[in-house]
Amino acid sequence: MLVDDDQQFLDLNEAMLERVSKQFEIRATTDQEEVVNEVESGWADAVVSDYDMPGRNGVELLEDIRDIDSELPYILFTGRGSEEVAAEAMNADVTDYFQKGSGNEVYTEIATSVTDEVEDYRRLHTADILTDLVDYHNEPVIVIDNKQNITYANEALAKVTDKEVQNLIGEDISAVNVPEVEGELSENVYDETLSQGSNIVRDIWEDEDKTYHLNLTSVSGYNGTVVGTTTST
Repeated sequence: MLVDDDQQFLDLNEAMLERVSKQFEIRATTDQEEVVNEVESGWADAVVSDYDMPGRNGVELLEDIRDIDSELPYILFTGRGSEEVAAEAMNADVTDYFQKGSGNEVYTEIATSVTDEVEDYRRLHTADILTDLVDYHNEPVIVIDNKQNITYANEALAKVTDKEVQNLIGEDISAVNVPEVEGELSENVYDETLSQGSNIVRDIWEDEDKTYHLNLTSVSGYNGTVVGTTTST
């Protein structure tokens, strides 16, 4: 979303951003309520806003947007380059800040900022969805970082290992072993997982009825991150 009360500046900004980045689908408006509605609907991936506008300024609009979505990229593009405005914007958790009249190169900088911030926003949003899904998954799941420490574990894993989730976070991956195979995960399987993509480690947990097998898979795009899921027989 692109918002500015000056239609001439709005048209110019829209044309310049479309010129420097063909991937954008820009919806330009002088109506702040339209921006709020589009954010509420989930359509907008980012907002680029002027500061001086009637009714409420760009920072006040940002505060309303933050009440809807605390993580949505919000970029202030203003003709007022004062330290006071910059400080006000930062205090309201603005994503980025650019000043009008800085030459045409500023549009390339804005486009780069929007692209990077939207990628991070989508990744974070996807991670939140996946976390919610995994939290309610019936099978044990863990996430391991490049130091071979557990960064996430769901309740199903805690039940199998007879440990609290909070006590697993930060522990070495050997914390999920049964005593008979203690150390097996931490010694070899992590490096094998990164090199091969996945690896099955058998007999990680056992109870009266089942033997659990842990399937470790490296996550593309997250350097050194390994996700573990289980099957049982």
